[in-house]
Amino acid sequence: MTKNNAPLDGNTSFPPFLSTTQLAALLGLHPATLRQWRHKHLGPAYTRCGGAVRYERAVLVEWIKSRTHGDDSARSAGAITV
Repeated sequence: MTKNNAPLDGNTSFPPFLSTTQLAALLGLHPATLRQWRHKHLGPAYTRCGGAVRYERAVLVEWIKSRTHGDDSARSAGAITV
């Protein structure tokens, strides 16, 4: 997945579900970090489809919002860029 600086919230260029690799690239993390978070029950909620792990876009937006610190005006304006 290529780097996209557009907002995740409401952006149709992002698929409704992201793989571990896609989410890791979006967040600037190594995929192993997300695997460790899953093992430790940390990080965003995920769904298993067969053996594949998928992260739902709407759930990711809420997870990111819940961890955003600082000026609330940026969040209320919908300026969640990842």
